[in-house]
Amino acid sequence: MSQQQIGRSKHEEPDGIFIYKAAKIITMNPAQPEATFVVIQNGYIIAVGNNDDELRQWTSKTSKLVDFSDDPNITITPGLIDPHIHCILTGFTSAMVHLGYDSADTPEKVKTILKEAHRDYAPHEILRCWDYDPGLVPPSRTPLTRQEIDYLCPGRLTYIYHPSFHLLYSSTRCIQNAGLNKFSPDPEGGHYVRDPCSGDLTGTFQEAKAMNKITGSLPPISSLERDGYIRYAVAMFSRAGWTSVGDAGVGNFSAKDFETFRTLFNEYEVPLRITAMPVLGFMNNQELIPHDLHPTKWKVSSFKIIADGSLQGHTAKVSKDYHDAPGCCGMLTVTPEKLKENVLSLHKQGWQVAIHANGDVTISLALDAIEEAQKAHPREDARHRIEHCQTATPEQLDRMKILKVLPNFFVSHTYFWGDYHRDFALGPERGARINPLKWAQDRGMMYSIHSDSPITWADPMIMMWSAVTRTTRSGQILGEDQRISPFEALKLITINAAYLQFEEKTKGSIEIGKFGDLTILSKNPLTFSPIRDIQALGTVVGGVFHDYRSISYPSFIKPPSPPHNL
Repeated sequence: MSQQQIGRSKHEEPDGIFIYKAAKIITMNPAQPEATFVVIQNGYIIAVGNNDDELRQWTSKTSKLVDFSDDPNITITPGLIDPHIHCILTGFTSAMVHLGYDSADTPEKVKTILKEAHRDYAPHEILRCWDYDPGLVPPSRTPLTRQEIDYLCPGRLTYIYHPSFHLLYSSTRCIQNAGLNKFSPDPEGGHYVRDPCSGDLTGTFQEAKAMNKITGSLPPISSLERDGYIRYAVAMFSRAGWTSVGDAGVGNFSAKDFETFRTLFNEYEVPLRITAMPVLGFMNNQELIPHDLHPTKWKVSSFKIIADGSLQGHTAKVSKDYHDAPGCCGMLTVTPEKLKENVLSLHKQGWQVAIHANGDVTISLALDAIEEAQKAHPREDARHRIEHCQTATPEQLDRMKILKVLPNFFVSHTYFWGDYHRDFALGPERGARINPLKWAQDRGMMYSIHSDSPITWADPMIMMWSAVTRTTRSGQILGEDQRISPFEALKLITINAAYLQFEEKTKGSIEIGKFGDLTILSKNPLTFSPIRDIQALGTVVGGVFHDYRSISYPSFIKPPSPPHNL
């Protein structure tokens, strides 16, 4: 991505004919599975072919040829699509102190990083931290209390996000700043964790309604900060090989999120198409949702409803106690009645509804709400989705198929938290069947996968590798019978992901009439192993080549940290 491309504002498609040639082009089009060249004009594919004779008719003095065929390993695929990420939140984490497993895998390292951050920050600065998962920090695997945070960061406004963003750990000063104490009642859909003896707040806050009591009492991030966060995220996603993403958290910070995207599209040639998914509860006024930010790179497709929490945080609602927490089955963030009411309202208005449901109890409640909405107001092609859907049972998948509900699995959990789910949170039996891709495939279902960045690394090859191998951090296989083939995995981040977003007519395969979006890979993901070692060399969006062979990242961002010692 050149600095010239970054700096100019364009809503029109590029002029001229662009030709991309490679020894191997995987089209994901059953009628023409492979090709050696693609021709793009005015942002759309106008030809796909297999030999030089066909290519010559498109070659002229004015056409622009990018030829990768000298390297037989380089492979072109359709532009890759992650249907569930968080743009501004991904950028926000780049400005936080990181306490992740890759750098803080012992209590001592966590405490050292916090002490050093407190020393380095100015006294008035808020210390915002992220990626601290006590479940991955032996031996106790118990979270820091507010008293421990106070000791490490005395007198400071300090809070620490769990990597799932479903839990937050706070200093006493933040709690006092929010006006909370032991007598404060839990907000609906959230929970303040309390000392079982004294009733005092421990400093752990579960789910957004509780966490927002802490963060909402602090100064909001500025528009300048949001602008920087979105540029960081867009550049990072493009560098990873994505040409399209579904932002499942627009409006989470405020309605001003949309102005951040407006600034992005007005000031830069954005190397990414964004399908926005406002979150009900954060963005309820539909009049504030803009649909005109860009004619081809911005679309608002669905509303998201958050119905439970995270498995690794023990807040997803499950039918059987968590393996390492007897008596704990998680929680709902919305009542079953309110869920039905919300789904019905959005369904009647013609929206696609995407329900965040990790636990099997929540998945059933989501299906109940969708089924009732369809009975009351039948819609032939609603394509309602269940996001994450990690503990879906065979019976629930059968029901999804009947209801034409689309599961969007959080497949990278098998690597990042697979060992933890097997040994602690869910136990061996439930842990082995999280994200049951093969069950969905065997049923002939339409489904996809996602990274949920920043929760896991937004790398398409890591996602494919996780779907194909289901390898955990420790190198063990988690649920061998749920592994799928590389071709099926590639479908999940191309044509299937496009279908989930009502975009299969313009994205997901290399066909005449579709957007001229391509991903250039260093190896063939259908044959090379391990898939996770394949690099994105560049992307093509609307015919424009963003070349990452010599430029790792655009100059306006700093490179992110490596992904958890992969």
